[in-house]
Amino acid sequence: YAPRSVDPQAGVRSAAQVVAADEPGRSTTAMSVRRSYVDTRAGQLHVRSAGEGPPVLLLHWTPASGRMYEAVLVALAARGWRALAPDLMGYGRSDARRGDWTIAEFAADVDDALGSLDAAGAAVVGGHLSACIAVELALRGPVPRLVLDGCPLWSTEMRARMAQFVASAPPRVAPDGSHRTLAWDRVLGFVREWRPGFEPRDADLPWLHGLMIDWLETRGASSAYAMARYDLAERLPALRLPVLFVTADGDPLAPNHDRARALVPGACEHRFDGGHPLHEPSRAEEYARVVDEFLRSTARGAGG
Repeated sequence: YAPRSVDPQAGVRSAAQVVAADEPGRSTTAMSVRRSYVDTRAGQLHVRSAGEGPPVLLLHWTPASGRMYEAVLVALAARGWRALAPDLMGYGRSDARRGDWTIAEFAADVDDALGSLDAAGAAVVGGHLSACIAVELALRGPVPRLVLDGCPLWSTEMRARMAQFVASAPPRVAPDGSHRTLAWDRVLGFVREWRPGFEPRDADLPWLHGLMIDWLETRGASSAYAMARYDLAERLPALRLPVLFVTADGDPLAPNHDRARALVPGACEHRFDGGHPLHEPSRAEEYARVVDEFLRSTARGAGG
């Protein structure tokens, strides 16, 4: 696998072109992304999907939701994939869950959803916390190809600190009025962890407002318990399938990239210049192209 430039692939319609051809005046995501619920043993999981073809599952960062992949779903659908982005249990519009869920429980729940969606054997993309879930799905099988987008190789000390984390207290009316901007302040804090030095512009507001909705829908839930009890560095060497490690210059987990890749001999890699394209919806096709090229090239290599 050798990533090419990110110029639009010949013969592939852009997300904007898909909308223009289908129904002018409607937004890309409104036109092309479908929403549904599937039952798992833990409750109902909310899923966004687009396209027809071989399935590819995209697992979101936290505390976001599958919303973060909406433009990517459209771009992958235009390339012939059935792209699926669930809200992990406890996030987005999926049901609430216990606070002491483990990574294995998240993976089992997503596995249930894949069965309900008739998408068993999907290729899997997972970022940050969801990179851990994606690895567990692959070790459960069958996952033909795996994209790991930012690997949290936390130290024992870091995981010990996470184990002390407790869920956020229910919001209350504050005498200083800070409850009025609580969602904005929390989301801006998360975004600045993902994009150090970020200062919002008018063009960022739709994306930020979506993240505010996502954060409010978590109802204060956290996955720190799961992260504290999972050692990704111990699990990566057990993988026996094609793996693409992805990072970006501005990703806070970029320092883990080379170490994670070294734990999976023969794995591929791709580095995005600048900030992470998932935080810039206008770069969705750049992200989709990298995923698409890896999935297709490794399928050919496997005789697919």
